[in-house]
Amino acid sequence: RDFDKLLQLTVFLEAGLPIPESIYTKSLPRVEALCDRGYLIKPIARFFGLGIRLLEGRTLKRMIMTRALQDTFFQKRLETRSDFRVIVLGGEALGAMKKTPRGRSLVSNVSAGGKAEGAELTDELRDLALAAARALHCEYGGVDIMYGADGRPYLLVLATLYEVDRE
Repeated sequence: RDFDKLLQLTVFLEAGLPIPESIYTKSLPRVEALCDRGYLIKPIARFFGLGIRLLEGRTLKRMIMTRALQDTFFQKRLETRSDFRVIVLGGEALGAMKKTPRGRSLVSNVSAGGKAEGAELTDELRDLALAAARALHCEYGGVDIMYGADGRPYLLVLATLYEVDRE
C-alpha cells in the first residue's frame, strides 16, 4: 500500500475521508494550467518526502525533459506548515507527533530535516487515523494528517515505512 500514494488517496476518497484536492494527469496542457497555482508535485511511489516540489514553470520544464510526468500526481498545497503523524497499531491509535519542515522546505519528514515533537492525540486525529487504517485494511502505520486553512483535517498518506526519532 505504501507503494502507491495515488491508490491510497482513491481509497480514502471512496471511503468518504477528506483528502486535499489531488489530480493525476499526463496531459501537458492540464499540467501547465496548474503551474504557479499552489500545487505540489508528488511522486506516486517514493518515500521520506523525496521528490515533493512546488509546481512552477521551471520545475515543469525539468519534468518534461526527464519525462517525470509519468510517475507523479499533483496535490493542492495546504497553507499550514506542520502536519501530524498518528501511529496506529492493531486498530488502536498509540500517539501523535507534530512534524514541521525546516526553513523554506515543503517536506516535514525528519529524514529530510524536519522537526518532530510530541503532540496531543485529539479525538479528531485519532478517529481520522483509524478510519484511514480501516479503509486500507492496514494493521500498523503512521497516518499523516494536515489541517487546511479552513481548519479541517486532511489525510495525506498512511506510511508503513517510516523513521522514529528516539530523542
